[in-house]
Amino acid sequence: MTKVFITGISGFIGSNLAINLVKEGYSIDGLIRQISSRELASLEPVLDKIHLIKGDITSYHSVNSAIGSSLPQCVLHLGALTPVRLSFEDPKYLVLNSTKKRKLLEWKPTLTSKEGLKSVVWKERNLKDV
Repeated sequence: MTKVFITGISGFIGSNLAINLVKEGYSIDGLIRQISSRELASLEPVLDKIHLIKGDITSYHSVNSAIGSSLPQCVLHLGALTPVRLSFEDPKYLVLNSTKKRKLLEWKPTLTSKEGLKSVVWKERNLKDV
């Protein structure tokens, strides 16, 4: 069974992707920050079938540790600060999300050296997507 690690698993895209991947037979681990159970409502259909790992996407050690404990074949980076509306009102969200993407690019050689990890894929919303 292929294991997929998803950042942003509690978001709209991440939760829907996780649900569909579970239906397709994938094993799913997800990185989540400290969140309330209300924020996990979108994952309710598959909460008993996925493994959630608490961590901080802005911390190399947190991401490295989470991926090291998961040992996935693929990492899908969907994590971003939300809601989208706030990113238009306060430019710090765009800056923070861009910084996280840059950090993951810098960390990619180390992260992909993990045994069995074949790919790291990321998709973040930006102004061109709206």
